[in-house]
Amino acid sequence: MKKTGYPTAVIKRITVLALAAFMLLSAMPLFGAHAELVSPMPTVPAQNAPGTVTPTEPPQIYGETMYVKTPNGGRLNLREKNSADSKILGSYPYGAAVAVFEKVGQWNSVSVNGKVGYMFASYLSATKPVKPSPTPVPPVAKYAYVSAAHGANVNLRTGPGLKFDIIASYPNGTRVDIILKDGAWYKVSVDGKYGNVGYMAASLLKFPSETCSVRTLVNPNHNMIVNVRAGAGYNFAILRTLPVGTKVVGLDSKNGWAKVRLEDGTIGFVNEYFIK
Repeated sequence: MKKTGYPTAVIKRITVLALAAFMLLSAMPLFGAHAELVSPMPTVPAQNAPGTVTPTEPPQIYGETMYVKTPNGGRLNLREKNSADSKILGSYPYGAAVAVFEKVGQWNSVSVNGKVGYMFASYLSATKPVKPSPTPVPPVAKYAYVSAAHGANVNLRTGPGLKFDIIASYPNGTRVDIILKDGAWYKVSVDGKYGNVGYMAASLLKFPSETCSVRTLVNPNHNMIVNVRAGAGYNFAILRTLPVGTKVVGLDSKNGWAKVRLEDGTIGFVNEYFIK
């Protein structure tokens, strides 16, 4: 009877292959365990392209809302520090809203239009103010008179300021025709329509409306003369000695002395005892 079955060599080869497969399958979990120990690739945040800036939210400003309220209705300065000598960061109109953080002495720490600095506390109001109506400007008189202290002459200049050249000088009492007002100066014409045209300081001119009245020199001591002095006191020099009954223009009266203008334009002082 003939033997049947696989040759011994084949059986050995199958056994070797089976053993190799078993070893391979046994090793796979081990490889997996090691695989879990491998660190994953780090996540890198997205980077902006060179030269670009990442936009950020503007900072939020919180504080009590107050309003600019200056005495003259003008603008109020925002300063870098709580000092009147500090750098000015901006200037804000009457009624402008500001955020106030805290009070530092006479100043408030504030934020306005994105700028942070200091404003004078007295010029800020908790309620929004109504801007006052501008003070009506009286119409300019058509003429005035030169009126300088101690009878000094007044210069007519080429422009509204001391830096401008002098055209001529005029004594007290000189009438000038007013052309226009330019700050603290008046543009005037002297000696009529075709006279010199230039500028005189407003403080050295007197208008007809500023005169008080026509007054008369008297002397209750039964003397026939009255002294007009350079100042309001007996220690001042005598400018004129005038007869009783002379008419003068009364400009002012203070501390018992009357400030007067004489016919020739001279400004002087007479004790109230000798004038009515």
